[in-house]
Amino acid sequence: MRYRFGNCVLSPDSRELMRGPNLVVLAPQVFDLLVYLIRHRERMVSKDELINAIWGGRAVSDAALTTRVYVARTAIGDSGRKQKYIKTLARRGVRFVGQVEEIRASPNDRSPTGLVASRGSPRGETDGPSICVFAFTHTYPDRGSVALGELVSEQVRIELTRRRWLKVAAAVEGEQNFVGTPAIAAPRAQDCRYRLRGSVNHHISGRCRVSAEVVETWSGVNIWGERYDTSGADGLRSQRLIADAIARGAAAEILARELSRALGTKPDDLGAWEAYQLGIWHMSGCNSNAIDAAQHLFQQSVDLDPHFSSAHSALAWAHMMAASIYSKVTVAAGCELARPLVMRAIALDDADPEPRARLALLSFLNGDVESAIEEAETVLAVKPDCASALGVRGAAYIAAGHRAQGRNSIRMFLRLSPNDPVRPVRLTQLATSHYLDGDYEEAARIAKHTTQRFPQHPYAYRWLAAAQGQLGRVEEASAALEALRTRWPNSFEMYVARQPPSYCIGEFKPMLAGLQKAHLSI
Repeated sequence: MRYRFGNCVLSPDSRELMRGPNLVVLAPQVFDLLVYLIRHRERMVSKDELINAIWGGRAVSDAALTTRVYVARTAIGDSGRKQKYIKTLARRGVRFVGQVEEIRASPNDRSPTGLVASRGSPRGETDGPSICVFAFTHTYPDRGSVALGELVSEQVRIELTRRRWLKVAAAVEGEQNFVGTPAIAAPRAQDCRYRLRGSVNHHISGRCRVSAEVVETWSGVNIWGERYDTSGADGLRSQRLIADAIARGAAAEILARELSRALGTKPDDLGAWEAYQLGIWHMSGCNSNAIDAAQHLFQQSVDLDPHFSSAHSALAWAHMMAASIYSKVTVAAGCELARPLVMRAIALDDADPEPRARLALLSFLNGDVESAIEEAETVLAVKPDCASALGVRGAAYIAAGHRAQGRNSIRMFLRLSPNDPVRPVRLTQLATSHYLDGDYEEAARIAKHTTQRFPQHPYAYRWLAAAQGQLGRVEEASAALEALRTRWPNSFEMYVARQPPSYCIGEFKPMLAGLQKAHLSI
C-alpha cells in the first residue's frame, strides 16, 4: 500500500517518500511518525500514543517530538504556520488532515511515481575515512590475555563507531564485519584507509601491557601508536578506559592526517569530506575572515553531497557564529539561515548528537533558555561527553541564573574539547558568570586571558572593559572598549551601543554599570 497526498507519495514497504520526482531522505523515527499519522488520519493522535508507537514508550522530551513533527512537515512541504497536512491540536495531540489517496502497489513497481528517482550522493558515499580494526594478538596466548584482547578490541570498535564521520570495519581471521551505521556501506578491509592493530602481553608480575597502532593502508606509514599497562585487579573499568584512550588517540590522529590530506588537495578536486574538514579548520582560526571561508567550504560540502548530515550541521553552526560573534548579520537572521540546515541534518542522521546540540544552540540564541537546556540534556543523556551540548548547556544555565551549574558544564566542555573553535566564547561566558556574581577580579582575569589568547575574537573585550571598570582600572577598561569599538564596530553596535539580542539581554544592564564606573562613553 502507498499513500498519495499533494505531490507526495509515501511507500511504507520500501520506506520511501517521493516529493514530485525527488526522493526525500528521512530519519527512521520521522518516517515512522509520518506513516503512523497517515494510517490513523481519521482521528487525533495523542502525544503519549505517538511516543508509545514510535519510541516504544521510552522517555522522550517534548522538544524531541516537536522536532520530528517539524522535520516531517518540512519533508512534505508543510509548515507550522500552514498546517496543510499535519495539524497540531494544542495540549491534545497531532492529526494528519490532508486528503490521502490509497494506491495498491504493483509487485514490480518500486518507484512510487513511475519515475526513477535520483538519490544524489547518499551520506555513506562521502569519501570520508575508514578504518579496519583487527583482533588484538597475544604474544604468549593464555586464557586471560585472549579474553582481555577480545574485550579491548571489541570496545575500541564500539568507541570508534561513535565517531559519526568514521566508517569502521572489524577484521577477524581474514574476514571483516561492518559495525558502523547501517546506512553506510561496509568497507572491505583492503579498501579501508587506515588499519588498527593491537597486542596484549601478560607479564610474570601479573600486569598486562596493551599496545595499539594505526597504519595508513596505502603508504604503510605508522601514524599513531601507544602502550597501556593494567593488571588483572584493575577490572573492567580499567579495560574500558584503555579502549576509550585507544579510540580517542587513534581518532585524533586520523583527523589530523585527514586535514593534512585536505590541505594538500587542489580546490577543484575537493570532495565533500575534504571541504568539510577545511571548513572546520578555518573555524578554528577564530577570526572574521576565517568564518567567511568556513561558510563557503561548508556550503561547497553540502552542494557536493546533499545527504552529508555533518556538512549541513556545520553550515548552520557557521551561520550562527557569523551572526552572534562577528555580527555579520543580525542574530535573528543567522538563526533563520541555520534552522532549516539543522533540521535537515537531523532528518539525515537523527542518531548524530551534533545536530541536536546545534538545535540547542539555536534555541539559546533565540532566547529560549529552557528549551536550550532541555535539548542539551536530551543529547547528554545519550552521549554524556558531547562537548557541544555541554557548552550550550553551560551558557544556558548561566543565562538562566544557575551560574555555578553553568560554570561546571563549561569547564567540562573546555576539558573535553581543548581546541574547539568555540573555546573563546565559552571562556567569555565563564568570565560573564563571575562578573554577574560580583567576582570582578576573576572575571577580569579570564576575559584578559581570552583576549590575549584569541586577539582576533571580539567576544571578551566588552566584559574585560566592564570588569576593569568595576575594579576602578579606568585606563585598562578604556583600552579594551576602544579596541572593540574600532576593530569590530558591528559587534560594538550589537552588544554595547544598544539593547542586545534577547539571549543576552539580562546581562546588558550589569555590563553597562561596569562601563559607567569607568566613565566610558558609549
